[in-house]
Amino acid sequence: MMMNDIQDIRSRIRWIWENYKKGLFTLSGAAVATDTAIDLARSATEEVTPLFKDHNGIGGMIHSFFHYRCHLKGYEENEIYLSEEDNFNYDLYDIADEVYMNVFRILNSFAGTLVQSDIPIYNDGTFGNYDPASNRDLKSGWQKFTEDEILLLEFFTELITVARLIPDYPVKDGFLCGMVELSKTGALPFYLIFAAQVFLDIHHILRDQATLASEQVLRQVARMSSELKEHLNFHTNLNVGGWPASNDIIIRELQRNMKWINGDPVYKV
Repeated sequence: MMMNDIQDIRSRIRWIWENYKKGLFTLSGAAVATDTAIDLARSATEEVTPLFKDHNGIGGMIHSFFHYRCHLKGYEENEIYLSEEDNFNYDLYDIADEVYMNVFRILNSFAGTLVQSDIPIYNDGTFGNYDPASNRDLKSGWQKFTEDEILLLEFFTELITVARLIPDYPVKDGFLCGMVELSKTGALPFYLIFAAQVFLDIHHILRDQATLASEQVLRQVARMSSELKEHLNFHTNLNVGGWPASNDIIIRELQRNMKWINGDPVYKV
């Protein structure tokens, strides 16, 4: 029942971003709706998380769902896991994607490399090179998994940097909150796995348009910051009844945060 509810939420998030790509939704609307949906998924899963302990935790639950789905599709045990060192059968990528197995494997591997208080730093291209202009539909299961791995591991590094070095970061979505929890406890909350899967789904929908969304946000922030500056300059020598000085202080603080975000604080760290 829980997995069905989570899949419905995931499907609706995909629908949101498919319509954003068509120009039917604004970026801010899509982003807020997505984070709200992740919070909804978090609430739904946290109620039953204690029950996972009887099934070897979240990882055991995901493995069980994966086995169940594979058997429903007619696969035998020796077809699910191979005898090779990396025994995962990448031909089953799509089934694994349905039950969050791919994301769990990547996140679990990343969590195993984390050392408390250390920041993982990698050179560009360490995990491979992601080509958003390529046709994902033509890729094999192994190629799709590799693409997921590149996207996630590079972003995980940024998130863990924020979690450990910028604790007062002004905006925390579900993805960042999950990474903060992982950093503090070493445990993988399911909502972090779900948020990571949503991150991948959005990239797979937008492909080479994903960076355009980021650039759009930065342009909007810069424009709003400029408008606030003009507003403050205009009111410098004006005494407006009913407008206390504390309001200007709030606006200046908002403008300061906008400039800080636009300055890429993660890169500076």
